[in-house]
Formats: sequence, C-alpha cells, structure tokens
Amino acid sequence: MITNTKTLLTVKIDKKLKEDAAQVAKKLGMPLGTMVVMLIKQVVKQRYILLRLDKEAFPIEEYDRKLRERR
Repeated sequence: MITNTKTLLTVKIDKKLKEDAAQVAKKLGMPLGTMVVMLIKQVVKQRYILLRLDKEAFPIEEYDRKLRERR
C-alpha cells in the first residue's frame, strides 16, 4: 500500500513578492510551488542558505545603521 507523504505548507508573503517570484519561476520553466520545493530541498541537503543580497533590494547601510543604534 502506498501512503501519501506530502503535506501542505502555507506561508504569508507580500502579494507583489509572490507575483515577482512566480514570474521568476515561469522564466525558469516551472511553477512557483516547484521552485519553492527545490529551494527547501537545497537548504535541507546542504544545511545552509546561500543568498545574494542586492543593495537595491536590501539597503545594507540602513540595516547596519539600525544595528548600531540598538547597541
């Protein structure tokens, strides 16, 4: 007998972020859900997350300033 080993993962994210991610997945030739599963499998297998931070997407200077203010 084969049992279903899959489960549902629900994540709340910004609507625009989801749309942008879906476009990236589409350009890669896959649905967004497939891309998410691939990313999760990579994290589990490699035990780390490799992210490239784009200055425009993530203003590092502002983040550093806020960290210094907390100290």
